[in-house]
Amino acid sequence: LAVAVRQRLSCRAAISVESIPAHNSAAAASAVARIPPPAAALTCDPRLAPTKSVKTYSDVAAPGEPPWCRMTASTVRAGSNCLVGIGYAAPMAWNTERTRKLLLDAAVEEFSAKGFAGARIDRIAAGAAVNKERIYQYFGNKEALFDAALLAELDRLADAVPLDGDTPDALAAYAGDVFDYYVDRPHLARLLYWEGLERGDHQVPGEQHRRDRYRKKVDAVAGTLGPGGGDDAQQVLLTVIGLASSWHVLPQLNRMILDDIDPAARRETVVECVRALAERTAARHRAGRG
Repeated sequence: LAVAVRQRLSCRAAISVESIPAHNSAAAASAVARIPPPAAALTCDPRLAPTKSVKTYSDVAAPGEPPWCRMTASTVRAGSNCLVGIGYAAPMAWNTERTRKLLLDAAVEEFSAKGFAGARIDRIAAGAAVNKERIYQYFGNKEALFDAALLAELDRLADAVPLDGDTPDALAAYAGDVFDYYVDRPHLARLLYWEGLERGDHQVPGEQHRRDRYRKKVDAVAGTLGPGGGDDAQQVLLTVIGLASSWHVLPQLNRMILDDIDPAARRETVVECVRALAERTAARHRAGRG
């Protein structure tokens, strides 16, 4: 009987093979002893009848960074001799941050396409080419992974599209930039809509942290509305988010309402709507102060 012992380590395996008489257990032990630890070996049980069959053990690691060392070896049993394949596990550095990013990227793709309920941990792990146990190790559970994926996309948007300036034109330009961002990467918009459909009726993980983030954005929007703009900034920000994202998550309405489905035309409408709203709000505050 050929027995494969596989060590789950972050490593790559190099295989050596020696021909050893099946009855010579001392020779087999000596062969194993010559390989520095950690190691794994294939051994033959001399009590079994000889056979000419070939047994191959092949557990190929995923491309890139495997989650553990997977030994690959073959045994050939012929007559009273057998081949003993000895795999030496050479340790590799484990890149935790890279693995976490691979999982997050795969989770963003899966959750944005399937939603929370429809997403599958197995597909996320396969998409990242990482063992699914790493998901539980790094994130704990599916809900926490969804939250982490959404937060990662919020960070990505915040880094890519800052709100610069303190005028209505600056806010209008920001709305156009967010629209453009979603054209290239609609994942966040879809994640937010999925979250609203599936989890919107109760507090979601990380909600207070996200509330604090939005408060900072509200303050930035208030700065574009002039003195006293803080009174309307919350409503204005919510309007900007809805205008910039709906095109990318409601394609059926785009088809049914528009004769010409032109993202450039929609972008222009979004920008002009936000500019008009911001200018009107700022003018109202100026008139109130006067």
